[in-house]
Amino acid sequence: MEEIGVDYVIPFIFDDECMMTSKDEFLKKITDLVDVKAIFCGYDFTFGYKGEGDVEYLSNFWGHFNLTSVFFVL
Repeated sequence: MEEIGVDYVIPFIFDDECMMTSKDEFLKKITDLVDVKAIFCGYDFTFGYKGEGDVEYLSNFWGHFNLTSVFFVL
């Protein structure tokens, strides 16, 4: 991954605790771990409890905190 400019990959184990995490708690866990500059995800990416967070929410969250970008991989 280093050769393509990826500094970190944050693996998440999808278990019962992760499954019950709200969209805001999920994003807080990520932003508490590293100084996020950009995120790459699929157009149909969802996160948080029952997939309550989606690409639009993620884009708004990142924009609100003046973070760089959310990139969508088709």
